[in-house]
Amino acid sequence: MGLAAQLRAAKAIDEVTNGRSIRAASKLHQVERTYLRRRIEGIQTREEYNKSRQKVTDVLEDRLAKWIVTQGQLGYAPPHARFRAYAQRLLVKSGSRERLGKRWVTRFLQRHHEVRTFKGWAIDYRRLNGATEATCKVLFDRLVLPKVRKIYSRNRYNADEFGMMEGMGENSLVLGEAFKKFILLKDAFKRAWISVITCISADGRALPPLIIFSGVNVQQQWFPDTEDQPYKDWYFTASSNGWTNTDIRLKWLRKVFIPHTKPANPREWRLLIIDGHNSHTTEEFMWTCLINRIYIVFLPSHSSYVWQPLDMGIFSVLKRRFRYWFRERCYGRSSEATDKTDFLWALATAWKEVMGVSRYIKQGFKASGMWPINRDRALKSPYVKKSNGAGNAPVAKPSAILQQPDFLEPIASIGLNTPKSSKDLKILEKALIKVDPAFGKATGRLLFRKVGKALDISSSELTALENHNNQLTSALEKARPKKLKKVETNPNQEFVRLKNVREVKAGLKSNLQEPSSITPQNEAQDKEEEEKEYDTDDPDCICHS
Repeated sequence: MGLAAQLRAAKAIDEVTNGRSIRAASKLHQVERTYLRRRIEGIQTREEYNKSRQKVTDVLEDRLAKWIVTQGQLGYAPPHARFRAYAQRLLVKSGSRERLGKRWVTRFLQRHHEVRTFKGWAIDYRRLNGATEATCKVLFDRLVLPKVRKIYSRNRYNADEFGMMEGMGENSLVLGEAFKKFILLKDAFKRAWISVITCISADGRALPPLIIFSGVNVQQQWFPDTEDQPYKDWYFTASSNGWTNTDIRLKWLRKVFIPHTKPANPREWRLLIIDGHNSHTTEEFMWTCLINRIYIVFLPSHSSYVWQPLDMGIFSVLKRRFRYWFRERCYGRSSEATDKTDFLWALATAWKEVMGVSRYIKQGFKASGMWPINRDRALKSPYVKKSNGAGNAPVAKPSAILQQPDFLEPIASIGLNTPKSSKDLKILEKALIKVDPAFGKATGRLLFRKVGKALDISSSELTALENHNNQLTSALEKARPKKLKKVETNPNQEFVRLKNVREVKAGLKSNLQEPSSITPQNEAQDKEEEEKEYDTDDPDCICHS
């Protein structure tokens, strides 16, 4: 029932108390006669009965639902266990000793349709906080510089790398004999990392890729003896871990990017959009770009997944098509029968389907806002962290001050403590009704409900602030720099003991002119352990005094 209906019912009950008939009061205030009679007789409504059975009040549940939405926007969506623990903590804070049931979260979701269960995708917190409105402004301010803005689309490029593992991973759910408890799978565990450096242009072209194998040198047996035509324009190299490095990036710039992107007019400048990897920020790399008329625009740190054209669907589609063709190639074979020739065949087939279609490449530039340059489209990305906008928050209007009833004398006669939650207030209400039945009027009960709601809101806000304060305190403690020092052990010891750690910590603290952390009790305990350690009957044992 809404607030207006509750006020009409309260007025109708007051009219009946003053002598008016139930029929006349219900007609005057537009309240059902049956409902009015049951309320006068003290019978609870269905809503009140269900609320009285809930361990967590509706007010606290609404606050919890809003807290879930806020945590999801901040990137800390709580799992079921953490949410249940937080609700239990809130319940204890309100003065209740009850425990939430195992199915409480399920019933909570049934009552609140504005929240539901998702499958969470983990992302590095630095990437989640990297794409902001401020960094977007810095990036697009560089793109609209006069000399950068007049660069043609055919001379705008985006380069990045992606990696894949050699081999074919299988789903953990497999088919087998029904009477067995488990089944073993043969696997060659081919998990060598292979990187691919890719470059695309804003007019829909893709440069030949550079494949980086894991190894010392590129081996001929990695390539097929026949049908190697799709790889004739590709470039291949090897590194110890299959990743790029400063030397490989510089060679790629000189041997791949500059020759394949040379404009027809030698006076035209080119634009290369890349991330801030350390292989891109060397002096030789940037000097080579300068003498070849290449402007470099570095993407903001940890934001390439939002504003890099290659990450706007191109890499994901390419990897998906690669996995499809790799399974087709290796259909009916176990992973131990696959090799790099299968990898290259599947990658070449997927490359032709994706990178050979200019529509995918142009859509990547358009979705990122890089070409045509569209700052608003970039800001509309769901991964961009929006500003708080506290300045636009509406100002709360002051509410009218109601005349305060005289509760002091009844409370003093009862001797109750200050209520901390709506449940405590309910106990206080029943006690006051016993002292003076006037407190049991509908207006008084409505007042108690409103005050109880305010108490629950304040309690939930206080708990949220305490939780936030604990998180900030923990983060601050972890962020403090800690000195590194090796724990030296006695030559007669094989392992580090706690007393060795205490000695190192005490030495660090003494350098800072702080009291030692070794208490007399700990010092006596360490001495006793040392005596036990050196106490032996072995005549060959050598101890240094």
